[in-house]
Amino acid sequence: MRKRSVYRLPPALVDDLTRQNPWWQSDPQPVLPAFRRWPYAVLDKRLRDPIAPIVLLRGPRQVGKTTLLRQLADDLLDSGWPPANLTYFDFEDFRLKRQVSPEEIAKLRPADADRDRPQILLLDELHNVPRWDRWLKHAVDNRLGRIVATDSAASLLREAGRESGLGRWDEIVLEGLTAQEFAALTTGPAGAQRGSARSARDDLRGLAGDPELVERYLAVGGFPAHATSDDYRLVRERLRNDIVDRALRRDLAARVQDPERLRKLFVYLVQESGAEQNLAARANDLGNVDARTVAKWVGLLEDTFLVVTLDRGSSSNKAAERLRGRSKLYAGDHGLVTAFAEVPAHESEVRGKVFETVVYRHLREIARAQSGRVQYLRWKDGLEVDFILEAGSERFAVEVTHSVQPKPGKRKTLERAAERAGIGRAVLIHGGLAEGEVEGITFLPLFRFLADPWPALAGDRPGGGR
Repeated sequence: MRKRSVYRLPPALVDDLTRQNPWWQSDPQPVLPAFRRWPYAVLDKRLRDPIAPIVLLRGPRQVGKTTLLRQLADDLLDSGWPPANLTYFDFEDFRLKRQVSPEEIAKLRPADADRDRPQILLLDELHNVPRWDRWLKHAVDNRLGRIVATDSAASLLREAGRESGLGRWDEIVLEGLTAQEFAALTTGPAGAQRGSARSARDDLRGLAGDPELVERYLAVGGFPAHATSDDYRLVRERLRNDIVDRALRRDLAARVQDPERLRKLFVYLVQESGAEQNLAARANDLGNVDARTVAKWVGLLEDTFLVVTLDRGSSSNKAAERLRGRSKLYAGDHGLVTAFAEVPAHESEVRGKVFETVVYRHLREIARAQSGRVQYLRWKDGLEVDFILEAGSERFAVEVTHSVQPKPGKRKTLERAAERAGIGRAVLIHGGLAEGEVEGITFLPLFRFLADPWPALAGDRPGGGR
C-alpha cells in the first residue's frame, strides 16, 4: 500500500515513522498481551479526556512501559480514534540512523489527519533526547497535542525536568509488578482479560489462599516477562544478563569511566539490600575510588531505578539529628536480590532481605497513593524499627521478619520502638500464619499484607492500595 504523504519530513524519518506506526497503512499491530498494568486505565482516561495534556511515565526497564503505550494505541484505534491522529515513536529504536528530535515527530501531519481532533503522541524513552525538557515545556505551552512519554532514567527529572515540568505535566511511577498484579497475570487466562475480567476480590483470594503463588512472586520478582516462568534458575540468569547489559552498560556507560567498578558496587548493594549507606567503606571495597565518586555512582543507580533509598527519620525536631542519619539502600525489585545472591535464595539471610525488600516496595506504593512517605528509625542505643509509614493522618511502625514463628523479643523490640517514637499502630509482618493483635502489636502474615497492603495495615478500611 502506498505511504500516505507527510509534510516536510526527511524520507528516512518517514520510513521510521511508518514502520513504528503500522496503523497509518491499515496494517495491524503485533498481538499484544491482554493483561493491563494499573496505570493503563489512568492513562487511557487522560488521553481521551485530559485534565493536563502531558503525562510522564517513569520506571525501570522491563516493567511494561512500552507494552502499555502500544496497548493504549491499540485500544484508541479500536474505539475509532483516527489513525493519522495517533503517533508512537521509540527514541531508542536501534534501527534509527540518526538522532531524532520530538519536534520532528510533533510536526507530523499525515494528509488525512482529522483537523478537528487532537494529535496523540506516545513517546517512548524520551530521556534519550537532549534538552527534552525544553521541548516538552514548549509542547505544553503551545498545545501541540496530548502526550504520554516514558522514561527509564530518573536523572531526566533530577537534572532539568523538575523545574520545567512544575505544573505543566503529571508524573506516574511504574515499578515492578505488585503482588496483586502478579496474581492477575499468573493465575490463568481469566486473569489476563482486557480490563481485568478477574475481579480484584478474585486476585486477593488467589494470593491469600495460595502459598505457592506467593512463593513464586518472592522467587521471580516483579518483572512481567518472567512472571509465568517455572524455571527460577533461568529467570535469575536472564535478570543478571539484562540488568548488566541494558541498564548498566547501555544507560550508564557513557556517564561512568569505570563501568566494571560500577557493576561491582551495584552487586554489593543488591546483595546487602536494606543496609545503611557507608560510602567510605564502599570506596575502600572498590579500591582507588573516593567516597564522592561512590556517591555519584549510587545516584546513577537510583536514576535507573536499580536501587531505591530509604531515608532515616527522626523522632526529634532537631535538623542536625536528621542530617546525621544515614539512608538505607534497597534493591529496586526483590527479584534482583535472589538473582544476584551469593547463596541459594532459600537461605535465611537471603530470604530475610527478600521479605524486607518486597514489603518496602509495597509501602512505597501505599505512600504514593496516600501522598505519604516511608522512613526508618534508629536511635543511638541501637533500637531500630524497619519502616515508619506516614499515610494521611496516620503513622505505622512496621517491622519485618521472615520467621514463621516470630520470637517474643521481636515483638518487645517493636513495642519499645513504637512507644519511643510515639506511634500507636505497630505491625509485625512475618512469614507464618499467626494474625491478630497481641499486647498492642498487630501480627500480619506476609501473604495477607501482599494481598491488599493498605487495608491490611489500616484494618478493614475500604480502598487504599492499587
